[in-house]
Amino acid sequence: MQHIIVADRQVLINQLNERLHHEFSSKIAFDAKIPKVEYQLTKLAKSLLPVIGNLGK
Repeated sequence: MQHIIVADRQVLINQLNERLHHEFSSKIAFDAKIPKVEYQLTKLAKSLLPVIGNLGK
């Protein structure tokens, strides 16, 4: 994600943690030599996508 979004690392971490706090995303940490973390949208977040999409119309 850091390669896609040009933003300060701390801003990105804060935004991801906020989404976790509000249960809009879930976090999966992989135990490996090089730490890896993946984020996924929760059912709650997926259910809000149509509403969010209509906000721009």
